[in-house]
Amino acid sequence: MASGEASQASACLLVVDDEEALREVLLLGLERRGFGVLLARDGREALGILESGQAVDLVLTDIIMPRLSGLELCQELSRRHPGIPILLMTGCVDQPPPDWNLEIPILRKPFRLDCLCEAIHGRLRGQLQTGLRPRPSAGSPGPGEGSSSR
Repeated sequence: MASGEASQASACLLVVDDEEALREVLLLGLERRGFGVLLARDGREALGILESGQAVDLVLTDIIMPRLSGLELCQELSRRHPGIPILLMTGCVDQPPPDWNLEIPILRKPFRLDCLCEAIHGRLRGQLQTGLRPRPSAGSPGPGEGSSSR
């Protein structure tokens, strides 16, 4: 099933966060809302799940994690699995580093489950932009430079 066709009842989400307690809370909350949920402790584990052939309709990932950060995971996903929608979440920064030209929505922790589900539905319907643009070369302005990542 294409990610744009995934419904709430059938969508499989890959939740990536190094905090076990948050992974478990998201697992319970999202399953209660009808989503299938897979969990990964970091970006490397998430890539392993995807490389195993597991069907995933959306990746929800923290930004700051050991081994492979959420931003590095986004780069790998845009290269290896460009059709999978991504949502970022963080409790540490308001905006990504300026050298990243993100077009991925960022949810600020703590967030309400209703807000998360609304963002997930928007991504699954393709209403929000997805992916990473390449970094601009030195001295050239990047697309969307100076605009918000939301």
